[in-house]
Amino acid sequence: MFLQDRLTTIHVTGYIFVRDALPVRQRPGTTVQRSPYSPPVRPLVEESAPILHFDDAASPAIATLKSILLHSPTIATFTWQSSVELDITPGQAIILDLSGFIGRPGYQHMSRNPTSVNDDRVRTWTVSSSSHPVPTDTFSITIREKPGGAATGALFTLARRIAEVRPALLRDMAPVALTIPIMGVTGEFTLQRASKRVALFAGGIGVTPFLSMLGGVRGGGGGDGWDVVLVLSTREPEVLLPLVWEVVKEVNGVLVHVFSDKAVPNAENIIAHRGRVTSRYLVERREDWVGRDVFVCGPESYRESVIGGLVEAGVEKGTVRTETFEY
Repeated sequence: MFLQDRLTTIHVTGYIFVRDALPVRQRPGTTVQRSPYSPPVRPLVEESAPILHFDDAASPAIATLKSILLHSPTIATFTWQSSVELDITPGQAIILDLSGFIGRPGYQHMSRNPTSVNDDRVRTWTVSSSSHPVPTDTFSITIREKPGGAATGALFTLARRIAEVRPALLRDMAPVALTIPIMGVTGEFTLQRASKRVALFAGGIGVTPFLSMLGGVRGGGGGDGWDVVLVLSTREPEVLLPLVWEVVKEVNGVLVHVFSDKAVPNAENIIAHRGRVTSRYLVERREDWVGRDVFVCGPESYRESVIGGLVEAGVEKGTVRTETFEY
């Protein structure tokens, strides 16, 4: 079991069933949710995606912060220099141990911030850059600051402080000498087994794996023979659209649909839509999805809504590949 240094085996020798033992009931119309004090579920090695890990003492991999690019107060790209070459397939994620940067929490049975009780300070973020098909010693993660998040909070606090006192340092963070161990590279949300006809659905910051995928297409010949439809839903088109455009402007065969409540200027290969992606839209445009390899990345509610509409349009649910951010 990756990242676990000890396991507890429990043998049940008997049980007693007490009916209505708890003096509480679930409120009608609500859904069952995990307790924030529950530790994250750790899958067995055979249950999880393959992981290329570097946590052995013989060849440790260290990431040194190279630069920070602030796209907005809460979205930024952090670029890192690795001490070893990494073979990252576009769409995969990097596993980083931030315990040395933000510190390990002391023991506590309960906390005002419940999720901190079982926080091991290890984070998995999708790599938004691409060097495919060659290995690289540089990678970028484009992340959103999570309210109350220990890891993103610390990184964005650092970024804002430097932007305030020494903004030139953001372009070259070498003097800061911030280093973080790389635990591994993981993920199967890639184009490796896909055809060249794909539909990509991104909800907000869920666009990051697609930035890497499209960057890989660009690096593999400029997109010759590819037929890609990217559907982006965002409240911040002024932030995310430039990131998308920076990649797709050099890739042939990519059409981008942007859904937002804000005005989005039409540009070459970019079509603006008001509001959200609806089932009606997906059904009416079924010819754009049926027969393609479909990828969906974003929050749970977004994924469920899009997949539901795609199924109505005739796409087989089992063929839709998803990424969740719930590592």
